[in-house]
Amino acid sequence: MHTIEAVIFDMDGLMFDTERLSQESWRLAGNDLGLVVPASVTLRVIGHVIEDIRGILREEMGPEFPVEAFGSKANEHYQRLIEDKPFPIKPGLIELLDFLEVMGLKTAVATSSRSTTAEKKLRAGGVRGRFPTVVSGDQVANGKPAPDIFLEAARRLGLDPSKCIVLEDSEMGIRGACAAGMRAIMVPDLIIPNDEMRRLTTDIFPSLIDFLVQFRRQLA
Repeated sequence: MHTIEAVIFDMDGLMFDTERLSQESWRLAGNDLGLVVPASVTLRVIGHVIEDIRGILREEMGPEFPVEAFGSKANEHYQRLIEDKPFPIKPGLIELLDFLEVMGLKTAVATSSRSTTAEKKLRAGGVRGRFPTVVSGDQVANGKPAPDIFLEAARRLGLDPSKCIVLEDSEMGIRGACAAGMRAIMVPDLIIPNDEMRRLTTDIFPSLIDFLVQFRRQLA
């Protein structure tokens, strides 16, 4: 760990407890349109960019599913939910950012969310100023699990990918981080780690607090 120079953070489900808000927005959109989207589908889309989510919906729900209308309704509910106060910050985030600052390690965000949404959430969470580098899903050619978003973050940081740790809660993000040649740490949210995740990750921690405790020991 002494060779690490930066920590790249996913956003939803990792820094902010917003995946549950996304699930709720889908439920509300379904109620509005008289539709039911199975929980297996809502879990499958975690970590994907919006274009991929639309494709998954068509694949899972059939060609007649009103993807555009459903997405519009879900977004309306989601934007309202994330504007509620207090904003749901994951325990340990601020303490971890404070520690990284003291240690002189760089930080970045690599999120599948669109840039406008990412900016809104980071500001609502009071941490926008902690991340000079923010790469969003609409700023790269290919979303997670492609490595593009992580490689772009490393490029903006001016670092070789091998010098970066990625903190992720999603399978898509873990695959993308590994494809980028970075060390991947999983902090699960809604998805229980499977054998593939245990094989790909450097480690798995139940929370950011647990990661911070171990990271501090390793850098001591």
